[in-house]
Amino acid sequence: MKERLVIIPTYNEKENIQAILEQVIGLEGGFDVLVVDDGSPDGTGSIVKTAMAKAPGRIHILERSGKLGLGTAYIAGFKWAIAQGYQFIFEMDADFSHDPHDLLRLYAACASDGADMSVGSRYVKGGQVKDWSWDRVMLSYCASLYVRMILWLGVRDTTAGFVCYRRHVLEALPLDEVKFVGYAFQIEMKYRVRLAGFRIAEVPITFVDRLKGKSKMNSGIFKESMNSVLIRNAVVVNDGSTFKADVLVRDGFIERIASEGIGDTDLPEFDAAGRLLLPGVIDDQVHFREPGLTHKEDIAHASAAAAAGGVTSFMEMPNTNPQTLTQELLELKYALGAEHSLVNYSFYMGVSNDNLDEVLRTDPATVCGLKAFLGSSTGNMLVDDPSTLDELFRRAHLLLAIHAEDESTVRANMQAAVARWGEDIPMDQHPLIRSAEACYKSSSRAVALAKEHGTRLHVLHISTEREIELFAPGSLEKKYITAEACVHHLWFSDADYAEKGAFIKWNPAVKTAADRAAIRQAVIDDRIDVIATDHAPHTVEEKAQRYAKCPSGGPLIQHSLVAMLELEAQGVFTMAQVVEKLCHAPARLFNVDRRGYIREGYHADLVLVDRTTPWVVDRSNLLYKCGWSPFEGQQFGSRVVRTWVNGRAVFADGAVDRSVRGQRLRFDR
Repeated sequence: MKERLVIIPTYNEKENIQAILEQVIGLEGGFDVLVVDDGSPDGTGSIVKTAMAKAPGRIHILERSGKLGLGTAYIAGFKWAIAQGYQFIFEMDADFSHDPHDLLRLYAACASDGADMSVGSRYVKGGQVKDWSWDRVMLSYCASLYVRMILWLGVRDTTAGFVCYRRHVLEALPLDEVKFVGYAFQIEMKYRVRLAGFRIAEVPITFVDRLKGKSKMNSGIFKESMNSVLIRNAVVVNDGSTFKADVLVRDGFIERIASEGIGDTDLPEFDAAGRLLLPGVIDDQVHFREPGLTHKEDIAHASAAAAAGGVTSFMEMPNTNPQTLTQELLELKYALGAEHSLVNYSFYMGVSNDNLDEVLRTDPATVCGLKAFLGSSTGNMLVDDPSTLDELFRRAHLLLAIHAEDESTVRANMQAAVARWGEDIPMDQHPLIRSAEACYKSSSRAVALAKEHGTRLHVLHISTEREIELFAPGSLEKKYITAEACVHHLWFSDADYAEKGAFIKWNPAVKTAADRAAIRQAVIDDRIDVIATDHAPHTVEEKAQRYAKCPSGGPLIQHSLVAMLELEAQGVFTMAQVVEKLCHAPARLFNVDRRGYIREGYHADLVLVDRTTPWVVDRSNLLYKCGWSPFEGQQFGSRVVRTWVNGRAVFADGAVDRSVRGQRLRFDR
């Protein structure tokens, strides 16, 4: 039976790795070693492979591409160890700061003394630190003290990385839910072990500063779970320009952008390695289904998917359950956002036929806008009373966003479809039922009312060629009537119903290739001002129903940026147009406070994109609660590899940090 495995994560440890391997496998009782190497450019991996040949079955290696973080290295190692049948699994540094002989004492604490987890501790009686500067000792000690005070953990050395686990402990923990990838991983693991009711013992050790190689410990590590970082070697795409620069983020704001580079700081550093750094996407139309419809989606899942897709701010619609028709219900949603959202958030105030006085109480500085459904959709919030509409357009005191489809036209078309097809209406009839005529009738009526009353009108999800004539080209700042297009209307056409069926059933409907081409051109001509998702999930079971009962909408927020970058790669749009319509223009259209650009003094909402590793969408890489995507099977040439929200890395290399919380958006109105 395989009993003891020591996991050693490495990055550039060529000075130490050979010696540490020899000492560990030479210990009494037999300790095997697994090295998890993050693509060390100094040849660490090659040294390990040479050692493997000399000690077959005792030394192993997992090789990964790039610095993916300490936590993910250990998680990968834990899973490997469990699969191989090891009973005692150790964490250990490669630099001799941990004395290999102390592995025997950690083992004894678990195997003989009954602990479930033993920790090599610097801060219990008999423990000490040697050869550290005073400020480094205080940094480490204060970090542990702070954690003990906050979490009541009962462990004195909370940041220790010299640990032994019994196998059953790691099997009991939800390893895929571990949030932190850096040094805070050590704190989280101890917290999870304690929370699960396991016994933790601290074994005093002497921690010695490394003799060879460069230390990876600095004051930036204590700031890892905060919101400061120096991003080096990025290709910044912003405000119509593309240039190489370092970007310094401090306390959640962009402090400096320097093409000439930035010298040493006390902040943690991240090497962008020449990849694209974009402003975070601002999505002005989503349906996150909370409260009341959370079997389809919820804020926690949707905001995680947003982060994975490079969306750092969203504006959510009022057709939840209950509908957001009072100020009290609106503030309830903001409370839900504060509790659950990993990215920044705002929520529309809903309009009905009888709540105008309540609508007019909405605060323009803290709420993105008002939302009126002039055509029925999920939630049935139809506003169809002529006098109410006239009064609404006359008195609206902030941006009024509308869903525009003429209800009487849609109902007549539906009746005709039922007469022809009965209950078996084909899905490709959707753009004929929710027709171009229905869209134009409603949109043109709304634009006429806005012109009559001077209303700040924003028409959502334009889906037809004819509607485009209602909107003027040119500068956003000169408009009081604006328009939005959605990713699905830019990507799909009615020819796709044959393959995708209900999975591309939206309201308004995906229509003809000619409509799609016209909408794309309107984006280029600046008749369409912003691009959004209308992210609106339903379950697979709901989507499997016959046409009349099958709800409209689908999940998109995880793929909006990469889909638009794919269209850019195809020559449909330029990079500047993609960033303008997804990031810059929503910020200006809604007067969002200091977001949507990479500028000094702005909130650090940033997205790093890799364009060298194509990937395919499938259900295994989706974060939506509904578990499906209309893009399944689609290969994209761009990949979001990191997303910062207010300076914190909420998404990194496939992992979501679910401890991050976004902020309520503010508006300069």
